[in-house]
Amino acid sequence: MTEFVLPQAPGKHVIVSGQRIHYIEKGSKSASPLILLHGLMDSTSAWKEVFVDLSKKFHVFALDLPGHGYSEKRSDFSMSLPDQAAMVSGFMDAVKIKSCNLLGHSMGGGIAILMASRYPKRIEKLVLVCPVCYPFRAPLKGKLGMLPHIGPLVVNYIYNRKLITDYVMNEVYSDPANATQEEIDIMYAHFDTSEGRSAAQRAMVAIDNPVWMAEDIKKIKSASLIIWGDRDILIPISLSYRLEADIPDSKLHIIDRCGHMVINEQTDEFRKLIVDFLKSK
Repeated sequence: MTEFVLPQAPGKHVIVSGQRIHYIEKGSKSASPLILLHGLMDSTSAWKEVFVDLSKKFHVFALDLPGHGYSEKRSDFSMSLPDQAAMVSGFMDAVKIKSCNLLGHSMGGGIAILMASRYPKRIEKLVLVCPVCYPFRAPLKGKLGMLPHIGPLVVNYIYNRKLITDYVMNEVYSDPANATQEEIDIMYAHFDTSEGRSAAQRAMVAIDNPVWMAEDIKKIKSASLIIWGDRDILIPISLSYRLEADIPDSKLHIIDRCGHMVINEQTDEFRKLIVDFLKSK
């Protein structure tokens, strides 16, 4: 098999708190800003199927979160969700966004929750897609990577291409046929460096047992749309009902025949939900 080579970064970089953060931007500057936050081990490529269409309605910014994608992977950054939320707020300062609509998937959803809770004046409407929110049971391969002392060894020496491919095809997606080789190649290429593996392992620890997030969730005042796949085995659908109950102004939409990567498995339905919600009064 020909070795996959990452293309050049498709977007721009900005310095936030001393770190180079990569982002892609598209849409009219007069349109409402919409910031997209991807999940663990993902990147701006997560939004490939919806980015252009969303940019016809909004001024869209998709970030590579710290330690991910083409953003800097610094060993001295904690990767904690509060620190990542502070980084997103700093990004908004750097690109001169006062407030925005915010869409977060998985780990990015957890960061979005903290943005809405701790920086409420910066968030207009909130979209949470299968977000990290309450404690959940991670799959065994993920749990091993979160363990003290052992975790870094597991991520460095056991997380190979075969394991990552199996993770994407059988745990991220409900139907393995929906996972593309390009998606897996991009994810693994960004991950498969000493800096990328270290950042991923620290991010895994950061989302483990987030019992503390319950207080932040109840502080959210923004109108919120919660989207979940009915076949999500990474972050179980049972958490979605509690999340809807705990966010006062929220609405839950379950997408059928869909796993954790609802963005790609039911793209048309997902896109319509986002646009209709963000454009509604």
